[in-house]
Amino acid sequence: SEYQNNPDEILQNYIKEQINVTISLIEKAGQMGCDIVVTCEDIAGIGSFIADMTEKNIFPLLAALSCALIETRLSELSAHYAMYIIGCYFKKVGDEIYNAAVIFDRQGTICGQYFKTHLPPDEKWQVSEGRLLDAFELDFGKIGINICYDMMFQECAQVLALKGAEIIFHPTVGYGWYDEIGEATLKTRANDNSLYLVTSKNYVFNHAGKSSIIDYWGQVLVNAGFYQNVIVTQEIDLDVRKVQPEWYNPV
Repeated sequence: SEYQNNPDEILQNYIKEQINVTISLIEKAGQMGCDIVVTCEDIAGIGSFIADMTEKNIFPLLAALSCALIETRLSELSAHYAMYIIGCYFKKVGDEIYNAAVIFDRQGTICGQYFKTHLPPDEKWQVSEGRLLDAFELDFGKIGINICYDMMFQECAQVLALKGAEIIFHPTVGYGWYDEIGEATLKTRANDNSLYLVTSKNYVFNHAGKSSIIDYWGQVLVNAGFYQNVIVTQEIDLDVRKVQPEWYNPV
């Protein structure tokens, strides 16, 4: 388009529109009384600029501009609704750019962040790999985060489970596999590691997957189907432990 190399125009006419879609959904989640919400991956929608390595490369600037805007909005929303928010976007830290999932607490303060450790080839053009898989202690329990491609490697979920994570939040563009085996993988990760798995997926045409919440038995409690811009929510009691039901007595 006529503004494809103009960062300010891209910010006004594209990035803000992408961010506003997510902001409106978070506001609805807050009004519904949700305790914690996770966005999809790359809520600014600037991933398509990663492959530009020409002299006109504007991805680093777009990452910085969009990050500042996103963090201001998410901080305001988390404080307003006293709700944890995990936002996933590209974040410039010093000279490095990361695919980040940032946790805002109930006061609107950043209380943790995770940098995607496993990058697909296209992201490696300009994005740096994170170096740490860690669990975060929130006021209701301990959580972990995997971003998109991380989920293809079973060790990512295993490490978080061993560190005490009770829920893994999974912002993503897609499964990485086709629908059936992609969902089977998520169910297996949840069951094998005895934790809940909350996936938030971008609405992208022809990308496998859908937003969902899966319990520690690998059962899909709720999913978004193929609907666009919807909220998937489920009440979870983390005090209910994973034990074989009394009525279940296989012969």
